[in-house]
Amino acid sequence: MSASGFSIGEPFNPYKLFTGIFVPKALLRLAEISPTAKLAYGRLARYAGEDGRCFPAVATLAVEIGVKGRRARLCLAELEEAGFIRRDLQDGRTTRYVFIWHSAFSSEQPRQDN
Repeated sequence: MSASGFSIGEPFNPYKLFTGIFVPKALLRLAEISPTAKLAYGRLARYAGEDGRCFPAVATLAVEIGVKGRRARLCLAELEEAGFIRRDLQDGRTTRYVFIWHSAFSSEQPRQDN
């Protein structure tokens, strides 16, 4: 039995067991966005602060989604080209990522917790 109390290879209920990332269903359904870019979007969303902006280094993002730095950069470019994010380059500072409301989200009702 492992430290978590679960035995390896045994069934378990994952409900409320793990923490992780969230990828909007509307984004998941888009065949034109690569699965890795969707994963990158979900991780960026977890970095976002109350103002919705985030500042992860590409190398950090790459490690956290299990890809090489070049692939992480391609994912960011893909998301930007598709209009899901905007990269704000800041002189001598980390790139800031801003989330852009996309037409794919128009049919979804966003959840805003106050």
